[in-house]
Amino acid sequence: MIVALFSNIMASKDSGTFRTMCPMNCHPTLCGMLVQVTDGRVTRVKGDPENPDSRGFLCTRGHASREIIDNPDRLLRPLVRDGRGDTPWHETSWDEALDRIAGTMRPVGPAAVGVWTGHGLAASNYGTRISSYLARRFANLSGAQWWSGTMICWGLGAYGLGLTGALGTHVEAVEGTYTGNLVGHVLHAERKAVAAAELAGSIGADLADCWAYSDSRNDIPLLELVGHRIVVNPDASLARHAREHDWPVLQLKTASIKEAEKRVRREARAVKREARRKPKPAG
Repeated sequence: MIVALFSNIMASKDSGTFRTMCPMNCHPTLCGMLVQVTDGRVTRVKGDPENPDSRGFLCTRGHASREIIDNPDRLLRPLVRDGRGDTPWHETSWDEALDRIAGTMRPVGPAAVGVWTGHGLAASNYGTRISSYLARRFANLSGAQWWSGTMICWGLGAYGLGLTGALGTHVEAVEGTYTGNLVGHVLHAERKAVAAAELAGSIGADLADCWAYSDSRNDIPLLELVGHRIVVNPDASLARHAREHDWPVLQLKTASIKEAEKRVRREARAVKREARRKPKPAG
């Protein structure tokens, strides 16, 4: 359940403003959040200006997190059905649900089983990730596949945008099992810019013609690396840096999105015209 970060707040007092952290599973940090509770119910959330990292910033996902609490559409018990198609779902006990899962896993063998915890588990205890680590450990010990939730929320999004690859931190695996050791460095801040520069060099891309988007001050090295950068819903430090360097800033509002689309199209056309003017290499 995603209510984990809110539950202690609501249990401690009926009303007031309480400091916590956003339960949505974003990287690399959890943004600071102030939660307004009235008569035991969460009525408002906003960014915490005293949080040393997010400094008052809270994205659309963070603001929407309060809608999860007491939502009548939330599933609180397992649902099962006896067939596919129009077969109706019905509630069952946790024991029956787990027995069904185990009864299906055993005949097919671990190699045919994929363990995926989904977004709810990641958001409910993201600060410690204990449940996620236990599920991953179970997959490794049983020999099953471990499926990252990023294949759904990030992978399919990248597919829809037509992206052909991604950069990420490499984790060592020996005979199909993660050892917990990193291969190289955590891909963050300056390291991300280094990796992007190496990739551009390997495929012959001109960084002056490349684009970068970010909402975090941690990506300033990456933004400075390319010829075209767009700052999106920035944190306080990145917003200040963007103003000082006259970088375009996109706020996720209808008017600004339309204006940004027009600007990006204009700049993309200019880049194409400039590319056509460049002499082609001999040979």
